[in-house]
Amino acid sequence: MEDFGLIKPPHPAIPVATKRKRVLWESQEESQELTLTVPWREILGQPPTLGTTQEEWLVWLRFHKKKWQLQARQRLARRKKQRLESAEDLPRHGAIRDRPATGLGSFLRRTARSILDLPWQIVQISQTSQAGLFRLWAIIGSDLHSIKLSIPRVFYVNQRVAKAEEGPSCRKVNRILPRSNMVYNLYEYSVPEDMYQEHINEINTELSAPDIEGVYETQVPLLFRALVQLGCVCVVNRQLVRHLSGWEAETFTLDHLEMRSLAQFSYLEPGSIRHIYLYHHTQGHKALFGLFVPSQRRASVFVLDTVRSNQMPSLSTLYSAEHSLLLKKVGPELLPPPRHTFEVRAETDLKTICRAIQRFLLAYKEERRGPTLIAVQSSWELQKLASEIPVLEEFPLVPVRVVDKISYGVLDWQRHGARRMIRHYLHLDTCLSQAFEMSRYFHIPVGNLPEDISTFGSDLFFARHLQRHNHLLWLSPTARPDLGGKEADDNRLVMEFEDRATVEINSPGCYSTVCVELDIQNLAVNTILQSHHVNDMEGAGSMGISFDVIQQASLEDMVTGNQASSAPASYDETALCSSTFRCPLASHAAVSVSVPVAHARVLPGYHDKSLHSLLPSCGQRHLAQKPFSHGCFSAD
Repeated sequence: MEDFGLIKPPHPAIPVATKRKRVLWESQEESQELTLTVPWREILGQPPTLGTTQEEWLVWLRFHKKKWQLQARQRLARRKKQRLESAEDLPRHGAIRDRPATGLGSFLRRTARSILDLPWQIVQISQTSQAGLFRLWAIIGSDLHSIKLSIPRVFYVNQRVAKAEEGPSCRKVNRILPRSNMVYNLYEYSVPEDMYQEHINEINTELSAPDIEGVYETQVPLLFRALVQLGCVCVVNRQLVRHLSGWEAETFTLDHLEMRSLAQFSYLEPGSIRHIYLYHHTQGHKALFGLFVPSQRRASVFVLDTVRSNQMPSLSTLYSAEHSLLLKKVGPELLPPPRHTFEVRAETDLKTICRAIQRFLLAYKEERRGPTLIAVQSSWELQKLASEIPVLEEFPLVPVRVVDKISYGVLDWQRHGARRMIRHYLHLDTCLSQAFEMSRYFHIPVGNLPEDISTFGSDLFFARHLQRHNHLLWLSPTARPDLGGKEADDNRLVMEFEDRATVEINSPGCYSTVCVELDIQNLAVNTILQSHHVNDMEGAGSMGISFDVIQQASLEDMVTGNQASSAPASYDETALCSSTFRCPLASHAAVSVSVPVAHARVLPGYHDKSLHSLLPSCGQRHLAQKPFSHGCFSAD
């Protein structure tokens, strides 16, 4: 209290030093970090010389053991540091962010990851103007993506002299050649299509050397190869996902994608994609265009004529009447909405109509109404129609294979054409439903369904079976198979004539005795599968000599390349192709696939007269020896 109010003289500031002992673990950690970053020469010093005595050797060995341990620890430390740095840049699974992932960057990252992780439901694979580059439309998640797909030209060269070394586009493989040809040194070449087309003359000259036995699979279309390998559902290869960060995934190749079955993933379930209907029919100078949007219940109709005259009836009334009549036959789930708004325009210039359709589709695309395909029913090819309306290339196109038999030569052709167009539109959902079912069965994208689906589907199934059994394809657009350039040389004996004998016997009439009609199925499949019993019945199996059976090479001969020593000469094409047809047809028989007996052309893309001669000859000889023996036939 006495000092209250008094002013004390200021004391000079004296610096105070505080000491703190270094904690043991801190010093050890710092020294360890220093050890892992400093070169080993600064820590261990110069290495001793090897010397000549045992003691000098032990000293040298102990020093280098310490050096090797230090180098191993330094390598592990560097790898750990790199992993931590890369983990800081990428989002971790299950990590809680300080702020929500918004913005363009996060959206692009999510889109890239969905492309790499989710299955692709392929809607269409269409060709672009660049050779070998295709546009793949696929539903990934809930979005429609347009992805560039590069398909290389793959062919096989069988040469008698082995190559010195394999290049980046060439590798040695082991495959079964068509007609059981001898495999010497088979190489698989995979080159870009544009490079192949540019240097095709040089490639053909080089492959015409005397040591080249044959060049195979040069006639396989690129789109067909993609359909064989991808199907309608595919995923990105897992090894590629590990190396891609998502920003580089702009163009994919066939090797990057793997086919998946519908047992694993679904394909275009109802409600996953919308559709627009484009109708086009032309005769002479008259044409009718119709663009229908079921989700918006509106349509635009364009009439092309030599004079601008609109003789259309009330399309709303006509549509309601046709819809009511069809509603009594089918359910509402297979019909479009009941009421539509129609807009009709009559023009004399085709380009004016195409520009109007272009603006209509561009406006729809800007509205962003979700994944949408365009079902096209046109008398033109899709390429010609897309050249007139370029915006069609920005949508996946599904062709509607319906032949429209109508004449525009009458006076009221607009009324007849409008009625036929509306009826086609009312049956569109049924057509698309059938197209989706066929796509799921054949594993073909719905936009790539051909007009003759049964023929194309048999070719596709057969090609997949051949590849699964390690066979090369002999697909050819002509009547002769692709036999590596020796098509004319291999036409021997049986190939010169056709056996037109029919297996069907039908004698209608009135008989005093009992008349029995047998319906025999699976004859073609079982005849090939059981054809080896024919030689046992004829007694040729014990002699080991036969002109229509070729001895198959063993696994040891295939590995060592000594197939010629064990394979006898065969002069019948039926023997040369019997093993090839047996593999895929056995798979068909396992799933109870019925092949007609009197089929005019089995597997048309793989048209081979040897198959046609093989079936009736084996069947007749089976029947002549012992009918219904060895389970060769199954009668219902």
